[in-house]
Amino acid sequence: MSRGFRFVVLLSVLSAAWLLIRAQPHLLAQALPKPYVAPATQIVETLPLWLLVTFGSYSLASIGHALLTFRDCPEAAKELEREIADARDRLRQRGYKFDQ
Repeated sequence: MSRGFRFVVLLSVLSAAWLLIRAQPHLLAQALPKPYVAPATQIVETLPLWLLVTFGSYSLASIGHALLTFRDCPEAAKELEREIADARDRLRQRGYKFDQ
């Protein structure tokens, strides 16, 4: 199972649970002890926003980590420089003049 598929399945299950609780709040009231019913319904109402903020924070952290651990590729840089030099030579043969 790919990571994307797992994410979609988890998101679907959480969305279904959230919609069920929003549509039938008495199910949540029956499942929880009486003193915790009011705060629990408030948590359920703000859950999508909390999940969105959490996902955004995780995304920014993973992008930042990927940028910090990005490895240099000296072989690829040399190959790119050779390709640029070859392209310049071909353009010079066709009459293009470079400003230097």
